[in-house]
Amino acid sequence: MKPRTIVAAAVTALVCFGAGPESSAAADDYDDFLKGNADEFDAFLNKTEKEFADFLEQANQDMADFLGKPWDEIVSIPKKQPEPDPEPAPVILDDDAIKRSRPKPRPVVIDTVVSPPVPEPRPVPVSPIKEVPVTNPLPDVNCVMYGTPFAVRGVDLGGFSVRSRDYQRAWKQLMNAKVNNFVIDCLALREKHDLCDWAFMQLVSRLSSRLVSGRANDTAMLTGYLLSQCGYKMRFCEDEAGALHVLYASDGIVYNTYALYLDGSTFYALTEPSSKQVMVCNFSFPKERKISMAINGRMKLDYAPAPSRTVTARFCPSLTATVTPNKNLIDFYNEYPEATLNESPYTKWAIYANVPVSAELKRDLYPAVRTAIAGKSQGDAANILLHLAQTFPYGYDNEIWGRDRAFFPDETWHYPYSDCEDHAIHFSRLVRDLMGLDVVLVYYPGHLASAVAFTDSSITGDYIMHNGRRFTVCDPTIFYSNIGETMRDMDNSSAILIDLVR
Repeated sequence: MKPRTIVAAAVTALVCFGAGPESSAAADDYDDFLKGNADEFDAFLNKTEKEFADFLEQANQDMADFLGKPWDEIVSIPKKQPEPDPEPAPVILDDDAIKRSRPKPRPVVIDTVVSPPVPEPRPVPVSPIKEVPVTNPLPDVNCVMYGTPFAVRGVDLGGFSVRSRDYQRAWKQLMNAKVNNFVIDCLALREKHDLCDWAFMQLVSRLSSRLVSGRANDTAMLTGYLLSQCGYKMRFCEDEAGALHVLYASDGIVYNTYALYLDGSTFYALTEPSSKQVMVCNFSFPKERKISMAINGRMKLDYAPAPSRTVTARFCPSLTATVTPNKNLIDFYNEYPEATLNESPYTKWAIYANVPVSAELKRDLYPAVRTAIAGKSQGDAANILLHLAQTFPYGYDNEIWGRDRAFFPDETWHYPYSDCEDHAIHFSRLVRDLMGLDVVLVYYPGHLASAVAFTDSSITGDYIMHNGRRFTVCDPTIFYSNIGETMRDMDNSSAILIDLVR
């Protein structure tokens, strides 16, 4: 709805709310007001639209001018690696120990708390992108990403090409309304499929490649242009082989990724430069924003069935579920970079734990869990969920993957083996979704557990006071313990509490 329509509707509603001759007279006055002021209001809207367009055009012109100047010579910083995490062996209790398991209340003091940043709105264009009418539409530009087809309207770039490294000329070739619909369609796909920032960058790059027939430098220039128009904080660099690359700034650390440090921000390469020393165009686009490595929404990828898996919860044979994960989502998770939400390495686990479960996992698992915990006390219901998490076979990441490899909840149902962090993440997601309780993760060097803010005061066991509330320790790696027990030999003085969103 246009601004004038919104204003008119609001005032009309106010005028017509009453009844009788007074309201009728007011309506007549209002009609006269509209007739007398329509031209003035149209002029205001046109002036505003022109100011927005002029602002964007000036920003692009400044960028083009900057591209034509000598670029800065920068040496990349070492790729950041996550701290190695020795994995503890799971503790396996015998049946008698499990039966005796009713731990007494014992406070656990943890001084260090990590609170991941509150999710911010996604980047948006520096000014509204105006749709351009097309009389003779070109064929759509199509690509398939993670098994899902994407399409945007075709655009004639008028012979656009990055020739002889003339980046200024190439940017100017893109500075016209022809590309507007392409930008609008990309943003619409971001919303339609609820793509996180990293997935959106991948989509823009793939669509750009299809539009320019795979020419690498043209793809990089077009990708960078589109991302800048969408509000993302990006830069260009050229390696010693003359290859152009797009850099993006992130709120957190992106591990194992080529990086440069520019003006107080770390930029990561969307494609890998061939040399440590590169030439950088360090132009700051107005109102640009860093990407977030959080995945706040349930991404909508087409469904392709992965192998089904049936699991029966330990001690609760009535809880049996067969889950058929979405292979496309599993493929996406497998390629998602290991990262953090800010400079704290401990926010890494919040990325995995805060992701909503897929529609498939919600469909296949949640009804069975709801039935199993219906009518149960909080303690009994939590024990069922804890024992479900403990049912997945334990495996060591270093032996399976050759490195630490945390799982998103859906991945725990796909891969045959999982470890302490995967079980804690999976348990925390189910408790928040199906019991409506707040959960925190508890990180010990080399081990990850969880703790739940029960509202039932009769629940006993090891607990942590956090923000005035009691969080009872729940550790899925003590097979097959109940809630309230801490893994043996854990040093609480070195433990860290990680806040999660519900």
